[in-house]
Amino acid sequence: MENALPPPLPPRPSGRTPFPGETPGSRPKNYLIENVVALAAGLFCCCGFSTIPGLFGIVFASQVNRHYAQGNYAEAARTARTARILFLVTLGMAVAGLLFSLLYMAFFGMGAFREVIEQQTSGLTV
Repeated sequence: MENALPPPLPPRPSGRTPFPGETPGSRPKNYLIENVVALAAGLFCCCGFSTIPGLFGIVFASQVNRHYAQGNYAEAARTARTARILFLVTLGMAVAGLLFSLLYMAFFGMGAFREVIEQQTSGLTV
């Protein structure tokens, strides 16, 4: 009687829902470009807090292809989903920073601008 090993178990399905446009066995989108653009938008919209999720998003996005190449498909899908969430958070913070800057300029910036103009014009007419 030989010590035979049982046959290996078939791979279990990951149980995750694929991203839109993704077939179950395809490489997940890494969202690297989106995270970089959202990070740059956050920096240019005077929203420094958006750099934190933006940098983490870039880190997670850079790990997607490595996990997929190593055959760790579930981990690649998980990091892709995390990179997507961090992209959306960074983009939301950038848009909020832009709206805050525009509203601040509209309500408070114009009054200060008018005062400067009035001081300059009153000094010229004396």
